[in-house]
Amino acid sequence: MAFGESYGAALALRWKTVEPRVQTVVAITPYAGLSNAVLNLRHEYASWIPKTLIQAGLNKLPSVLEIPAGELDTTTELARHPVTALFVAGAEDKITPVADVEQLRALAAPGSELIVVPGASHEAVTYFFADLVPPVLTWLSGTGGQANSSFK
Repeated sequence: MAFGESYGAALALRWKTVEPRVQTVVAITPYAGLSNAVLNLRHEYASWIPKTLIQAGLNKLPSVLEIPAGELDTTTELARHPVTALFVAGAEDKITPVADVEQLRALAAPGSELIVVPGASHEAVTYFFADLVPPVLTWLSGTGGQANSSFK
């Protein structure tokens, strides 16, 4: 099983594509595009840093890592290698908005599900135990298809 939140969720989704022992993925607030997530973080927590400085760093990152820019985005990996996963989004998430997580869910393999936790921000979504525990346990039990029944 791979279970991650935010950047860890993006890593969990990628890990499943290369590690056959990973059978189940729970991805809580994964980012679709790294640049958008970083710019959203800047906006929410460090707006005093010039956006152009952050953007310059984001533009330079692919050459520093010696990879194509698209490889930094979770959408690229899921489009290439769709995996089945339980996706969790916070309804009030300003870092990885619901639309971004929905985009990932659309690229994922059939059988994937999405839970949107009402009132949850990016930072707090993992603390909404009453909302998360039942559907995550359902997902982990392998029954799927019922994980999001109370979150439509």
